[in-house]
Amino acid sequence: MLFDTHTHLCDEKYDNDREQIIADFAKNNVGRVVEIGANVEEAKLAVRLANSHGSVYATVGTHPYYCKDFTEKDIETLRNLAQNNQKVVAVGECGLDYHDNHHEYKDAQIKAFELQIELALELSLPLIVHVRDAYEDCLSLLKKHNVTNGIIHCFSGDRPFMEDVCAMGFYVAFGGALTYSNAQNIKEAAKHAPLDKILIETDCPYLVPAGISASRNEPKYVSAVAALLAELKDRPIIDIEEITWYNACKIFNLGE
Repeated sequence: MLFDTHTHLCDEKYDNDREQIIADFAKNNVGRVVEIGANVEEAKLAVRLANSHGSVYATVGTHPYYCKDFTEKDIETLRNLAQNNQKVVAVGECGLDYHDNHHEYKDAQIKAFELQIELALELSLPLIVHVRDAYEDCLSLLKKHNVTNGIIHCFSGDRPFMEDVCAMGFYVAFGGALTYSNAQNIKEAAKHAPLDKILIETDCPYLVPAGISASRNEPKYVSAVAALLAELKDRPIIDIEEITWYNACKIFNLGE
């Protein structure tokens, strides 16, 4: 079975068929998904969705794009959502993104990231990290807070960054970007990533894998990521399914 470790099924793009997509998980060889809270309101929706479906788990956090007005009050809301709820398995997605003009509010990103790092440590939950064009600052903050339990989601770095974060204890999650023709750095990182630190994800509705003619991504398409990862690792795809399932269950503290 496939474990999609990063979905956004609460997105409005699924308003017409969300329940059907979830009902079809087993038919599409998807066993579990983790629904991501990208801001406070989405975190509430993610928790509600997880509480309604056995195969869905949730995270609570705020993406760097939404962190300009992030406050201690928001942290309290996220804390309340996560406490005493076994379906909440991580804090995030949070992190740093300096792509295009997002570096203009770098200080706000760093503040929000550090607040969520502290929350993850307080709750003993893994951290879901979004990082784009901010690799040095991201590493610096993770090391500053001695974070050893988390996932670099939608991995887009190079092999040295992968080696650094895996040495710290992090997992690296590969998604649709791995399948793109211009993703040689990501492919190189995936090829050499430790088997016990790899995960697969869709980040749906974003990043439809190459070769799939669909206007939005869905959990079932995580199979395309697993297939390419198997090719890069020179392993049967069933091995990659089993390895990434085991790794996901381990990082999220779930029974197999």
